[in-house]
Amino acid sequence: MNVVPQLHPDRFQLGSLAVHLIVPVVVYGLAEVIPVIQARSRQVVMQGYAEAEGPCSPAEAADPDPWPAPASGVPEPPAPPAPVPSSPSAEPVKRGPRLPAHVVDALKRARDQAAEEGRGFAPADVQQVVKVPDAMATAIHADLITT
Repeated sequence: MNVVPQLHPDRFQLGSLAVHLIVPVVVYGLAEVIPVIQARSRQVVMQGYAEAEGPCSPAEAADPDPWPAPASGVPEPPAPPAPVPSSPSAEPVKRGPRLPAHVVDALKRARDQAAEEGRGFAPADVQQVVKVPDAMATAIHADLITT
């Protein structure tokens, strides 16, 4: 924004003068007034939190007996059966990675081909179709033989 045309009497424009006055007022408002407004609103919010926590303490709000004793004539429901503990040697089932449909189809074709040839489907067959590490091939193999 050039100030020189404002100082020359022949080129004076009221709109340009307004812009030159409004921009500093807006900048002052952003720099000085808005932080004051934010501080005051934060103070009001924090005061509201303090008032909300004040009269209601946890000791007053807690009910000494939240579950009253059941009536003497009503029998208690039977306890649920205890879960059967699994043996410590049982490992969780490991699922193979999610593969694209065309790769799964190719693996299923390799599995079917191995069955037609009379041999078992092995992780090596998986590695012939998809180049993966041994551990991942074993997981994919286990997933394919269960489906």
